[in-house]
Amino acid sequence: MSFLDLRPFGAVDASRRGFLGFSGLALSGSAVALLAGRQALAAAADKSANPANDVAILNSAIAAEHEAVAAYGVGAGSGLLKGGVLQLATTFQGHHKQHVEVLAGVVERLGGKAAAAKAKEGAETAKAQDKAVANYKKNKGIADPKASAATTSGKKK
Repeated sequence: MSFLDLRPFGAVDASRRGFLGFSGLALSGSAVALLAGRQALAAAADKSANPANDVAILNSAIAAEHEAVAAYGVGAGSGLLKGGVLQLATTFQGHHKQHVEVLAGVVERLGGKAAAAKAKEGAETAKAQDKAVANYKKNKGIADPKASAATTSGKKK
């Protein structure tokens, strides 16, 4: 994944659950309390913790959530998902959007600025959708309708 390269750490649990468990040990008590919606507990937490560390960790999680939102957008916008599968994909995308909102709120309460989605994400998403659809059609032997229209009319576009 582009938001976190685990290779420098050697053999680690590369699952998201493992990452969040590991990073949870590095978050301050204040950040954990804010994530749990316990502002009073956060206010009483250890003041010696550096909020910049929490902001960096949480922004990594936000970046991962932005990538998940974009990935589900590729799937949903590709036209390859139908019915219940499309509905489930958009539901999952909505969950990731909610995660971004919660994490961004905590980052802001810690005095930081939440990571934004990549500016060129829209163009990358469109390219990924086109590639996914083209690969699917190629593997299924489905001809491109624009190409077949050009050959049947005898004109090249």
